[in-house]
Amino acid sequence: MAFDVSKYQVSGTEVKILEVEGEEIEIKIRPVPWNLKNQFLADSMSWDANGNTRMDMSGYNNKCLKYIIVEAPWGETTDTFLISLGDNEFTQALSMLVPRAFGQGQEEQPKKVT
Repeated sequence: MAFDVSKYQVSGTEVKILEVEGEEIEIKIRPVPWNLKNQFLADSMSWDANGNTRMDMSGYNNKCLKYIIVEAPWGETTDTFLISLGDNEFTQALSMLVPRAFGQGQEEQPKKVT
């Protein structure tokens, strides 16, 4: 059997329904490719003079959400839009769309790596 790389590539979009305070919000999202997730992580990290790292989770989340959300009732997902949101059920629902910054998230761990 020949190796099928397409099984491992991300593509396409899917419709997600966010349930917020009894309201259903339909959005169209796309997956974040592995290398782009790594770029978002690198862009969101900084180091001080002592070599200590700092992770800007807000920046990481915003970069991911701006990429992930293809179509939404509020229009384009921009920094201005994201900054305008409060800490509430809506922003919690949005944060569930963001891939975990570190680790495999919900994905299954490989059975064997050689």
